Parts: sequence; structure tokens; C-alpha cells
Amino acid sequence: MSTIPRAFTTDDRYDRDNASDRRSRYGVYLAHHQDLFLDDGVPTASVEWFAFSAWEIACSPIMAPGYVHTHPRVIGTDPHGDDDGRTAITVRLVAPFAPSVRDTLGTGVNTWQRHGVNEVYAWSEPESNNRLSAFTTLSIRVPLLVDALPTPRYWAGVPDAATAKHAVKTLCTILNGPVSLLLATLDNPRAGR
Repeated sequence: MSTIPRAFTTDDRYDRDNASDRRSRYGVYLAHHQDLFLDDGVPTASVEWFAFSAWEIACSPIMAPGYVHTHPRVIGTDPHGDDDGRTAITVRLVAPFAPSVRDTLGTGVNTWQRHGVNEVYAWSEPESNNRLSAFTTLSIRVPLLVDALPTPRYWAGVPDAATAKHAVKTLCTILNGPVSLLLATLDNPRAGR
């Protein structure tokens, strides 16, 4: 029986062990990027905005390596709001061609390249432009449970690291359910049949 991969994880030990302030590497990044939390020059009181900003800082490319570690198929996340004020996060994943796309383009097309072995691997676009290249992605938009997100807290305008970590971990939990199920299917297409 195979395990379902987690799309997003956090690493508090690495965060603490590699902190220039001996408390939290992520906390230092929050202080350097506190402007992402400003709403008309004032720290935002919006739980969604606070969580999105905390998430953006916790992920690569702002933090490298990030406080949030992502599954190799995850190539990006973006906040999304609809006309009714509901919020979500869109997660973009590396995906294989659908059979109809493969039939249309043929087998000689450059596409996503997997590098590495077993659990330690990454996906990338091929470097070569020697032939046609096509890349398919799968996007999933996951609605946020706003009531689960913490109330924003600041110290002298700097986001509170513990509150920001709580927001990030809550987003990981919300996203991991549906995204991890998709990852299991993408990594083992027979599992979805």
C-alpha cells in the first residue's frame, strides 16, 4: 500500500537551527518583508491577506529554501478572490499529457523532465529548443476556511512569527487534503483508475 504524498510541509527545526537571530529564520524574513502586510500603509487586519502574505514569504523564491517545502510537482501557488469576496489558493502542478494531446503532438515533443531518484527529484522544462516543446499543468483552486485562520498580530509593525507560522500551517492543512490526492494520482496514474 502506497502512502499519499504531502503537497506542503513546514520545517521548524531547520527554521530554528538556521536562524540568524537564533529564534526563527522565517521571523527574520517576515521583518524584512513586512511591507507585504501593509494595507494603505497600515498593517492589515484581514485574516486572508495576513495568511496570503505569510504564505508568500514562507515559500520560494522569497525564502530559499522555504519555510514551506513543496512536493516536486508543485510549481506555484497564487491567492484568488471571487466577486462575492470568497478566497482560495490556486495550486499549479506539473501534469502529464492527456492521451489526446500526446496523439495530436506526437511522441517527439520535449516536455517536463524528471531529475533525481525515488523521493528526491525535481521537475524542469528541458533546456533545448531543438524541437517542439509543450508543458501541461493542472491547476486546482482550494477554497479557504477563513474561520480556521488566525487573527493577525504584530509587534511594532512586524508580523508576529508565531501567528504567521500558525497561518502557514493552517494553509498547509487546508491545501494538503485535495492537492495530495491529486499528487498520488499523478505520481501513479493507475491509482486513479
